[in-house]
Amino acid sequence: KSPPRMYEQGFFESLPLMDGALWGVRSLMKNPFLDVRILSQPVKESPFSYSEKAMWISKWFPELNDKIVLT
Repeated sequence: KSPPRMYEQGFFESLPLMDGALWGVRSLMKNPFLDVRILSQPVKESPFSYSEKAMWISKWFPELNDKIVLT
């Protein structure tokens, strides 16, 4: 039986951006009273999820590269 796709290499890195997400996150980042961060939980069964989630954020929100929390 094949594993679920989310355990395969390339899954997290290739996820599409949701409609309105770029505008929404960038709008929040313009607010001087907010400290926007990205919080995500890696899939422990996927050794690729840590690096691919970070690469995905770098692709879509490079200005948040130093505000990623993978826990």
